[in-house]
This record gives sequence, structure tokens and C-alpha cells, in this order.
Amino acid sequence: MFAPDLVVRSRRVATERGMRAAAIHVRSEKIVGVLDFDDVPTACPLDDAGDAVILPGVVDTHVHACGSDEADFAAVTRAAAAGGVTTIVDMPFPGPSVTSLAELEAKWQAADRRSHVDVGFWAGLLSTNVRELPRLFEAGALGFYCSLRDSSAAAFPAVSDADLRAAMPVLTRMGAALLVHAELAHAGAQRWPWRWRSYAAYLDRQPKTLENEAIASLVQSCRDFRTRTHIVHLSSSDALAPLFHARLARLPISAETCPHFLYFAAEDIRGTGAAFRWTPPIRGRENRELLWAAVVNGLIGPIVSGGRTPVGLSLAIMWTAAHMRGCTLEQLAKWMCRAPAELAGLTRKGRIDVGYDADLIVFGADAEFVVEPSAFRDCSAIPYAGQRLRGLVERTYLRGTLVYSRNRGWTSPNCRGKLIGRGTS
Repeated sequence: MFAPDLVVRSRRVATERGMRAAAIHVRSEKIVGVLDFDDVPTACPLDDAGDAVILPGVVDTHVHACGSDEADFAAVTRAAAAGGVTTIVDMPFPGPSVTSLAELEAKWQAADRRSHVDVGFWAGLLSTNVRELPRLFEAGALGFYCSLRDSSAAAFPAVSDADLRAAMPVLTRMGAALLVHAELAHAGAQRWPWRWRSYAAYLDRQPKTLENEAIASLVQSCRDFRTRTHIVHLSSSDALAPLFHARLARLPISAETCPHFLYFAAEDIRGTGAAFRWTPPIRGRENRELLWAAVVNGLIGPIVSGGRTPVGLSLAIMWTAAHMRGCTLEQLAKWMCRAPAELAGLTRKGRIDVGYDADLIVFGADAEFVVEPSAFRDCSAIPYAGQRLRGLVERTYLRGTLVYSRNRGWTSPNCRGKLIGRGTS
């Protein structure tokens, strides 16, 4: 047996067989052993995390890296590593809508050798590019995203039910996942109705029925075509019952939710709530607790930032809310590491086990900090300003290389992230 390049150990390692003391042996970027705590070869480099928790690297499959600019990928992935996220999958907007090979190539080039974590891409589905889908999938897109309502990105219009029914047989034959923003547009609503004077008034214009009707239609299409269908950033608790029955019927449909839906409640949003006006919106406290029940019971799978929670804050936000409800770090790893990796087909991500990439987080689960918005590059941090969160990332390893240390700063001057395509994960 070859000696490891590195051992990372702790008395609390979140393994597939539960939390336990263990020494993680790393060689050639992979985990080659999860052994007893004292099993450390002589003279082998050792990171002894003591009683800090070692988690798998977070996999965030709903990140908007903001375009095809090289600086965007550098900044977003740098923030990701500092927050314990070691893999992101970029959404097809803003920037190139990734509905053609040329647009996919533009994103690849922007991220290549400029990313601090590993990066994959969803491609976009429009009414005009159904013939392009097999070529995009073959070129490395991990799956396809569409929206049932117009996006704020003008280049990414909504698809119709007829568009979906034309595309879904193609996706089924390829075995590709379809991710859907399952929300209809309100017939009389402005795209961004800033004129409403309170968050309650805004919420009235974004009722649950807009999500419920869209999801009901998707369930029927999934039943007709057996396409792997995934609902992104689920907000409405009313949609949980139809999803439950669809899963009982063994339909290949799943759903994710996001930290902001599990952390905030509409009743606590003061004033106009302009910083919270997202689609779908944050709903009431009862709705939030029903979403939590669905997460705990496994009806909702991945928890991802969703483009509205800063990628570097999602782990701490979720641990803060999960700890208050008596949930465990092993559950958190399942929701934020394993489930997103499985959604994207990343077979070597999301677990601490032999053969997986050595993506590891040394996590101070009991430490607390206050969110300073100046530390984040976009306005999505503003709703969290002043919030006291639980859990600090002490160190982040990407495939066995230390890329972030809270005490020492950035330890790898070169961007170590790789581009992940279908079949290369």
C-alpha cells in the first residue's frame, strides 16, 4: 500500500457511517482511507483538527457566477472556498445563456484556470434550441435549466408547456436532468414591482398558486415523459403534497430549497422589504416550518444557495437554523454535500469515503460570527447584515490541497479549481 501524501484527522469526522474519530488518508487528490484516529504514518504531513468537525466539501448546484467575465469566476469561487464550498455548478444566466456550444465554450474559457474551486455548468433550455440539447450534453453540460416565467435576464425568456413537451422526450432519451424554475408569472404583476409599500403587499402579488400550478403541470409532464425533473428553489409548502404523491408513484421528480427560505419568515421582514423581493418569495413562518419538515423527512433533497444567498454564507446560515431545530451535522452534510452531488451526477463529490475527491472542510461548529456586508461582493448579503451565525470554516481542502485557511488567509496563490463536465466528475 502506498503511503499517503497527507492525513487530515479529527475526533469528529462526518463519514457515511456516522460521526466518528478518524484519520483521512489522502493520495493523488483522492481519499484512500478513512482509518482509526491514531493511524498516521511516520513523517506524513498531518492536519490534526482536534475536536473541530471535518465535513465533506459543500456542493452548490445553483450558483449565478454573474457572467462570462474572468473576474466573476475568480471572485465567486474565492468566496465559495472561504465558505467551505468546493464545487459549484453555474446557472446559465446572467451572461451567456448557454443555449449553444459557443456560449458554453465562453463560460468554460472564463472559468478555466481562474477558479478556486471545481466548476461545472448547467446549459439553458429555450424554445429555440431543442436541436442543440444533445450537442450541449455531449460537450459536457451537466443538465439543462429552464424557467416558466421570464427572467430578469432578457436573453433567458420563459418556456411554454408546448416547449417543454417538445424537449422532454429528447432529455429522457439522453438521460439528462431538467431543472425548472417552477413559477408562473402573475397576469397583472410588474416584473419587479418595487412600488409596493410593504413586503406583505409584494407577497400578495406572488401567491403560492403561481408555484403550485406550475408544479402540478410539471408533475403531469414528468408522468408522461419520465424525464428526470428537478424543481429549483422551492418556496411554496402547498406543493409538498403533490410532490409526495409523485414520489410515491415513483416519478423521477425532485426538489431543492434554499437557505433564505429556511432562515427568514415573511412576518419578520420590516418596512418595504426591498432587499427580500425575490421570486419565488420568502413566505410565512408556518410555510417555513413545513419546508423544514420536508427537508428532514427527505422529500426535499439538495439545499443550495439559489443565487440569493451568498455562496460563502450558505453553510453557516444552514447550520445556524439546523442547530436550533436539533438537526445534526451529518444531516447537514447529506443536504448540502451528498444530495447536490447526486443531482449533478458528480460521482466523486459530496462524501468522505474511499475513492472520493479529498474535498474537506475543517469546521468550527460552535464558533459564532456577525455578518458584515462589506465582506461580500454583491447585494445578496444585505438581508443577512448583522445576523449572528453559527459555524466558521477554519480550513478548506480541494482535492487534498489546502486552498483556504481562516488564520493564514489564502494558502494557494494559484487557482486550483478544475472544470467538471459530464463523465469527468
